[in-house]
Amino acid sequence: MTTPDRALRPSLLSPTAALLLAACAGAGSKPGGAPDADGGDDGEDALPDVDLVSKLPEGEARAGVVTDERALFGGTAASGRVGDLKLYNHVARFVISGMRPGDYYIRHGGVLIDADAERPEAEAGRDLLDEHSPMLGLGRIVEATAVEVLDAGGPGRAAVVQVRGVGAPFELLTGATESPDFVPDIDVEVVTTYTLEPDSPLLQIETTLTWNGSPQPVQVGDLALYGIEAGQIFGPGVGFAEGSGRDPGWVAVVAHDADVAVGIFGEGEADFPGSPIEALLGDIGPVLAALRPSLTLSTGQQHSWRRSIGVARDLATLTGAWFTARGVATTPVGGVVEVSGAPVEGVRVILQDDAVRPATLALTGPDGRWSAQLPATAGWTALGDGRGDGRSVDLPAGAPWYPPHGAAFTQQLALDTLLLPRATAWAEGLGLAGPAPVSAETPLNFVGPGRLVVELGDGRPAVVRVDFAAGDPVVADSTRVRPRADGRAGWLYLRDGAGVLPLEPGDYLVTVHRGLRWEAETLPVRVESGVDTPLSLSLEQAFETPGLIAIDPHSHASPSPDGRVEMAERLVTSAAHGVDLHIGTDHEHVADYRPLLAALGLDRFGATVPATEVSPVLKGHTNVWPLEVDPAAQGGGGLRWWEVDIDTDTLYAAIHEAYGAGAMLQVNHPSGGAGMFGAADLRPDGSAVTAPSRWSSNFELVEVLNDGSWVDYSSDFLGLVNHGVLAVPVGVSDSHGHESGMGANLTWLYTGEDHAALTDLAALKAATLAGGTVPALGPYLDLRVGGAWAAGQRFTGPQALDVQVRAARWCRVDRVQLLRDGVVVDERAVLPEDAGAGGLLWSGRFELEPEDDASYVIMAHGSADMSPAYPGKRPWAMSAPLFIDLDGDGWSPPGGAFTVGG
Repeated sequence: MTTPDRALRPSLLSPTAALLLAACAGAGSKPGGAPDADGGDDGEDALPDVDLVSKLPEGEARAGVVTDERALFGGTAASGRVGDLKLYNHVARFVISGMRPGDYYIRHGGVLIDADAERPEAEAGRDLLDEHSPMLGLGRIVEATAVEVLDAGGPGRAAVVQVRGVGAPFELLTGATESPDFVPDIDVEVVTTYTLEPDSPLLQIETTLTWNGSPQPVQVGDLALYGIEAGQIFGPGVGFAEGSGRDPGWVAVVAHDADVAVGIFGEGEADFPGSPIEALLGDIGPVLAALRPSLTLSTGQQHSWRRSIGVARDLATLTGAWFTARGVATTPVGGVVEVSGAPVEGVRVILQDDAVRPATLALTGPDGRWSAQLPATAGWTALGDGRGDGRSVDLPAGAPWYPPHGAAFTQQLALDTLLLPRATAWAEGLGLAGPAPVSAETPLNFVGPGRLVVELGDGRPAVVRVDFAAGDPVVADSTRVRPRADGRAGWLYLRDGAGVLPLEPGDYLVTVHRGLRWEAETLPVRVESGVDTPLSLSLEQAFETPGLIAIDPHSHASPSPDGRVEMAERLVTSAAHGVDLHIGTDHEHVADYRPLLAALGLDRFGATVPATEVSPVLKGHTNVWPLEVDPAAQGGGGLRWWEVDIDTDTLYAAIHEAYGAGAMLQVNHPSGGAGMFGAADLRPDGSAVTAPSRWSSNFELVEVLNDGSWVDYSSDFLGLVNHGVLAVPVGVSDSHGHESGMGANLTWLYTGEDHAALTDLAALKAATLAGGTVPALGPYLDLRVGGAWAAGQRFTGPQALDVQVRAARWCRVDRVQLLRDGVVVDERAVLPEDAGAGGLLWSGRFELEPEDDASYVIMAHGSADMSPAYPGKRPWAMSAPLFIDLDGDGWSPPGGAFTVGG
């Protein structure tokens, strides 16, 4: 397979989003010293190799070109490689990309791509920074011409790296808006210097630009993209609140359940007063923005600004360093958090000023101790948060984040340590403590959690959902304390049938289920402090699907900018919901989940195949699968659609050429603003499109069900079938989080009894293109003609179609419909007396006797909620069409030919 040259990770869902993210920027480098302007190495000032692997003592900093992968570190966003530049000391480490394309948004090199606190060698790393770069006005970034180490550092000496470049349009903006001239070409020279002092977690950044264009207003600043699956923005004065109002000195990202924080800190206390652009950027994606006031630059004028990027195990370490760098007088505060005399690690301590506004956040270590440096003013208080967010995946505490585009060493380290027991813990189920006045020994007293200990007899994955029996007893301020996940008391995703969930003492309702093929169990549970509450049970399989597997050909995780779940967690949640085949369709990335599946032991229960979602803003989104990963390609081989200005038909041809004959194209959420049918203005009857440049018929699959939505999608699909545009219908979750429709929305795929499609990509494509699918939200539809599978097949002459509807007891179907050419021609009520063994809800026969060639589908509908497994969802399923070629002379579409541009 050949792959595209470069890959990106866009979160853009609209032209407005493209416009706002245009402020993000980048640059470049090459091993062996300072490259010349075209990226080559003149060899005259090449630096000797520097040991970047060994740990440094206090009082020393170091910089150099990475020649050994062991110098790199992991994390969900880690993408450093040999040839990049590293700066580090004994508390922090950073990587700036060499003169190479990036794995995320920015095409150019010379970009700050990785940041983490320094850690022991056995720890894989906690990088959550995708990339950071200066901004030179809206839509203008930096194209690096050289990256070099100015000072390799040493004892008592700072390490210094410099990036030189010129202003350039942000190609994602021009490509997404399909306006190559949207960002004017202006001559601006840029020099950015990165300085890391010994013992400091703050990487000092100074950018100087020389404006050679005509005089005009410019807003400079910094933008950082981060992994939203790993962290959340925290601002001084507003905490975790979204929107404007934060104090203007800094902004940071704090990890959800790990010891890392990253922030942008001004040189002064009011460098980042905020702007409408900054506020909107925060609304549309995982962007950490720190923009300065607008200024007018004249021709030939130079302008410089200084700030720092910091990284540490907690935010309080960074704010303390920032106060010290600015000469602010501070007072040390801290304390120890214990429960029943035992220290508690991973408690968040929110420090509040005299106006009770959140100012920073500390984290307790293994000894239960936390500390912070606060300005020497009165009125500070501390609020302890030991609740967690109530979500737990069956992985050891402190499990590493897998880097999909990291170096081979960092990936292998994550796999080797994924399931190892470790001392690191994260506070859950403790509730809240305080607020209390701060001191050197601040008292924060918690009630210890109880533990729900779950064990299933078959040792298989499952979902455990815990609801408050009488509502959440804690009224928590979300600016300081994360709300409950999906409003529930807790979630536990079992990997091997057993797991533990810490909970605050109280009464709960616990539901255990495993997706559509299994019954659900709901039990009342009382949890007491310090007590293990066992819950042992066995789940009953409601029905079987001989010859079929459950697939979800559209879901996201950390490689997607809007994916809110880490890769290993996605595999566990997918298996827990009973999905046999996970298809990782991450935006503009081809990520390989297969090594993780094996390391998790989940290959016993299913499989995963690589895929990607190509997401042009104005053309609609398209999944491509199955694929192979090219580790050497940017983003694993994701397609950079924004770098070419082509129509949809040419784009689809390019996708097929890029990914080879084994790949299939799937039109995602087709009707509406993010779908190809909507972009091309498909007529309601499916007969024509009126925007031909936005249309292509060169696709194999279409979503007719996307996270509960099916009315418009299925109607458009059936209209196209009537006019001879044929594709395989699929149902998907399009899940971006732990739940988000996962498991409830899927596709039953007929593969035959050997299920070779789970292990062989060619067999998977063949089974899919055979068309034997049933997109389903709850029920399973079994269609047979003469005892053989009928969905998606072609028959000559009239036929008798035998249909069975099966489902778990919590999924109640009211009626079964037969549609001919998209119109209901028969409807049968589903009555209690129709039920039978093995989840059978209804069975019956339809006589298919059309007067002309026709297509038929079966639809099943239910009006009742699918509680307790999937509250808020209502049953629906549709078979792929089966075709009657009445005279055996070839099937003719009953609606006539499809028209492009009609």
